Amino acid sequence: MDVYDAVYRMVADYKLNVRGKRVVLKPNLVEFDSATAINTHPLVVHAAYEAFRKLGAADVGIAEGPGHRRGTLDLADAAGYFSTIPASKISSPISIPTPSQSAIFRIPFPS
Repeated sequence: MDVYDAVYRMVADYKLNVRGKRVVLKPNLVEFDSATAINTHPLVVHAAYEAFRKLGAADVGIAEGPGHRRGTLDLADAAGYFSTIPASKISSPISIPTPSQSAIFRIPFPS
């Protein structure tokens, strides 16, 4: 089983109704150091992107705002996001109105 199958199965097991909805993935880019794993691997993020699209999401975006020293796009590039994920798969930025607190929910994934 590859990472795409594993992530799809994990997301599908939660039976989320994402059909027709917008999904935003936040990969938690913190900093980049080529000698260690600090960030979510780009293939895992791309696998999640593909899984939500396969489950019928109308739009899947990848959004980030690292709180450390680098700009978001520079950090994503250094971490391998642009060389790993085809540019055609990277959604254009979307505008999401601030939802009410009751509309925000987190999905805990097993460690």
